[in-house]
Amino acid sequence: MLVGAGTGAEARFSLGYVDLAVDGGGNLFVADTSNTVIRRVEVATGLTTTCVDTPGRRGVQPGPLPGGLNTPQGLAVLPGGQPAITDYAECVVLLVRP
Repeated sequence: MLVGAGTGAEARFSLGYVDLAVDGGGNLFVADTSNTVIRRVEVATGLTTTCVDTPGRRGVQPGPLPGGLNTPQGLAVLPGGQPAITDYAECVVLLVRP
């Protein structure tokens, strides 16, 4: 199932594998591996958006967001609030900068 932004049950994920991380503001980040994207869930409102990559596109593309991923699996939020992502297929660790 392709990802879709939305609130609560309207948000769609396709999770072959998932990793979660929370930032200092209480936002939840989700590595949506099957869709090759990182999703951000505003816990207070339930609003879900894609913050890294374009759904359905594969391949690491460094540079300005949305960037690109292949198989995001590991996810952490660093003390400065930036998500760090491991991409299993590409054997890389990526730091997301706004």
